Amino acid sequence: MALTTHTISYWVNRSQLHVYQCKKLKVPFAEFCFFCNTWLHDHEAWERDCLSHLERDHLPIELNWKKLETTFIPGLCPFCLWNSSITATARLKPFCTVSEWEAHVRSHDKSWQAVCSDGRCSDKFEDAEAFYHHMHDIHRVPKHLLVPSAQNDWKRKASEDLEAYRPATKIKLEEIQFWNPS
Repeated sequence: MALTTHTISYWVNRSQLHVYQCKKLKVPFAEFCFFCNTWLHDHEAWERDCLSHLERDHLPIELNWKKLETTFIPGLCPFCLWNSSITATARLKPFCTVSEWEAHVRSHDKSWQAVCSDGRCSDKFEDAEAFYHHMHDIHRVPKHLLVPSAQNDWKRKASEDLEAYRPATKIKLEEIQFWNPS
């Protein structure tokens, strides 16, 4: 297999995530602060670090998981992040894969709320669409993660759609009359 820029990039990204995951598995306690770019090996230090970021408002507006060149930025939960009733570590839990982040955001099963959870936002929403657009445009949380499961059927139901357009009987090609302007 020839190495291309694409395959090298793929393995570099896989390797970075692999290092992160291996470190967490091999050490009794290890958390990486993506804001400080530092590994912390103590529960209390991790809690203090998270609390300091929350107090100093060192938090991104965009909360989605991102891949930038050879690195990734973990996703944060837009609902946990501003929930002061849970611990600082739970609020700043980094989701290091896009599937893990999406599954967690979906688990809240939030269809919409009248006010954004982020205290820095002053937006109020009259309906779900306004909330979805805000979460997507400002916080980069895709709509499909916010729509309740029952409404989140993105596949078209071909049988239902086609019934409206299907003629009652089949027409043979010979029977079709084409318009002739002459």
